Amino acid sequence: MVLTRSEVGDGVRFGDLLIELATRKNNPVFIRLLIWHDDAASEFLMKNMPGYYGQSLSDMMSMSNGYYNKEHQKYNCEWFAKVISREFPKIHLATRLIASLTAIRSIKDEKVPENLSANVAKKYAAHHQKSIIIDYERKSRAIGYVMGHNCVTDFWDTANHIFQDPRRERFYKEPEQNSICNEESLRAKIMEQFFPEDEMRRRQKELNDFILRNTVVAKPYQDISCRISGSLLHDLNHNFCQAWKDSHRAGDLWERAVHVAFTPLRPITDAVDEKLHQSGKNYLEESRKNIRPEDLSHPSYPHSAQLLRTQPQYEEKTIKECYANLTRLMHNYMFIQNQYIQYEPWAELLMASIERKRKAGYLEPIYIFVITSTPERPGMDLPTYDVAKVIGYSEAMKVEHEETVKEVKKKKLDMPLDPVALSKNGINVLMGSMWTCSRDKKWLEPEDYEEIYIHAKVAIVDDVAFTIGSANLNVRSMAMDSELNLISQAADVAYDLRRKLFDQCLKVTSNAPYVGMRETYGEWMSEMKRNFSRMRAGGKLVGGLVSFYVDRKPADPVV
Repeated sequence: MVLTRSEVGDGVRFGDLLIELATRKNNPVFIRLLIWHDDAASEFLMKNMPGYYGQSLSDMMSMSNGYYNKEHQKYNCEWFAKVISREFPKIHLATRLIASLTAIRSIKDEKVPENLSANVAKKYAAHHQKSIIIDYERKSRAIGYVMGHNCVTDFWDTANHIFQDPRRERFYKEPEQNSICNEESLRAKIMEQFFPEDEMRRRQKELNDFILRNTVVAKPYQDISCRISGSLLHDLNHNFCQAWKDSHRAGDLWERAVHVAFTPLRPITDAVDEKLHQSGKNYLEESRKNIRPEDLSHPSYPHSAQLLRTQPQYEEKTIKECYANLTRLMHNYMFIQNQYIQYEPWAELLMASIERKRKAGYLEPIYIFVITSTPERPGMDLPTYDVAKVIGYSEAMKVEHEETVKEVKKKKLDMPLDPVALSKNGINVLMGSMWTCSRDKKWLEPEDYEEIYIHAKVAIVDDVAFTIGSANLNVRSMAMDSELNLISQAADVAYDLRRKLFDQCLKVTSNAPYVGMRETYGEWMSEMKRNFSRMRAGGKLVGGLVSFYVDRKPADPVV
């Protein structure tokens, strides 16, 4: 990933920056990278380590999502090869997986689908945490990050989510070298000699047309991470050291093939791996054991926070508890922006908690803001619908809603709730997505709109508490995958975060802290419906908020 990008040129690649820090003459930095990796099958699906398997296999693994250009592919493959071969002694790369039996055991109390693809997926739990620790040994000067962001170039974007932003990654629809007339040859034609101005324009247009025909711009991405300091870093370090002990030294393709092919020899290969893995896996924890939480604190750090995990290896599900507690304690509003809204028990708990408040005499209106993306695969539609139906948005998923209506009529059951029905009990639910559009035309075509992919995982309650991290609102993140979140009652941070996210959705100034959401909710509902109508009529969007809507046949549900 190139971290800093502009119209005139790019900054330094993340990989080059790490090499620079690890090899500089004065004060070189020791860098430990821990990345989730199961096997080639998981890499083929997730593509979270592009280049790890070398050039040929990387091309094969790009088929479903598109190909990096040759420069990117070559760089990725060479970078991994150099790091794995220890060309840079101060960069240690390790991989992490979660055993299949552990993953299956962790979801035994969860409602999970039963079909072929789901049963395969149950065996693959992800080490999905995203965190960074910097200068831990410098104690009070150390910093860390609890993140939603991935470090893959596909995910680069700005907070403005500009339509077809040329700074975002471009993907080739087929390997660049297979194109009959590739980009490099077209550029060479332009530069090979002097041409009249008209001919230069024609050739430049030919190049631009080729790029537009053969590439796609990566989608806009919405994401959130949190920087932390102080004694909380003690827990962040413990989490990393624990994972480092359970990791495997990254090996080249031949080593990995032998490891898979000769399973009975794994105790031997693991022993060798242990010796090669930075003085043994216990080294890091031992070297930091004398740093206490109070050594990391500072008088200028005014907030308290706690780290939460889903960690099947240690039977931890505190992120699930966090969402449950935030939902129970909410009195005014709850704002959730999440990649996946697919955990039906949360929706049921939400409605049950509000009902208990009503029975206890609390009759104030409650506002629920849910912002998510169109499910990325049809296999995610039914789990999303399970939540949408409970919170009053059955009609937002056309095919599933029609099936439900047929079923309830046949069995003479109650029709699914809608937002109007819920509002009569003071439950005001909004479910929307984020979009951007071209500003160059008066009237737009369908291709002139882009959905902003929500990769963020954040929840804010009543301007007094929030959680940020890696966990989605689905079965995997609540029970199966390794996840890391932060929760805090820093009210000023909660309000500032909510204000920024609200402004991003509607481009208007948000209301003051700790006040009712009646006006905001009404404005959001009206504007997201108008934007939905504008999209259907070819009009330009106002802000980025659009009604959540899915109209396609769902596939067998996935895990």
